[in-house]
Amino acid sequence: MIERIPEELRGLYAHLNRSVRLYASLRWRLCPFEMIEGHVPESGVILDVGCGYGLLSNLIALRGKDRRVTGVDLSAKRIGVAQSTIRGRENIRFVEQDVNDLVLDACDAVIMSDFLHHIPLDVVRKLLVNVSEKMAQDGLLIIQDVDRKPRWKSWVAVGIDRSMNIGKKLYHRSRAELQSLLEDIGFCVESFPVHKGLPLSDVLFLGKKRTVKRET
Repeated sequence: MIERIPEELRGLYAHLNRSVRLYASLRWRLCPFEMIEGHVPESGVILDVGCGYGLLSNLIALRGKDRRVTGVDLSAKRIGVAQSTIRGRENIRFVEQDVNDLVLDACDAVIMSDFLHHIPLDVVRKLLVNVSEKMAQDGLLIIQDVDRKPRWKSWVAVGIDRSMNIGKKLYHRSRAELQSLLEDIGFCVESFPVHKGLPLSDVLFLGKKRTVKRET
């Protein structure tokens, strides 16, 4: 059973218009946010790329006072909404920025939830290489995206994406394709489905920088 959005998190969006509140509630029910948050380090610098209205970023910040969370998104409208939820908290901020221009500081964890299928392969590779170079040696890359299996759940995911991104090109990839890309860049990757109880074909990827053995 999918739990309702936590009261503390829901309260951050209570002042916003009904369409935003409904979107936040639907997004919560369709995405395994609590599972993602459970893998985030308890402290350190956390970057949420493609944060949208900031639902996941806010959850991460609320659940860990020692986390310093930055949410990044291209949409000025969504960043504006996200910024209105901060309410004086000092461990979270939101920045409007294109991933092509993303300048990263050292990160302990980087998160991308339902984001990579919105950008072409060359941009994905450039972004992931950038993340690999800036991530702490023991840092963690967390990616949640949709697989092409189970087929019916994949169709639902694609249908929802197309209805919400009319006229925009989407780049849905299989779990195997994305895992291969991550490994080619230099991540040690664990991936597993997280769509039980959900109508979408979500997969979670946990990536760590491959340790380079020194010659003796």
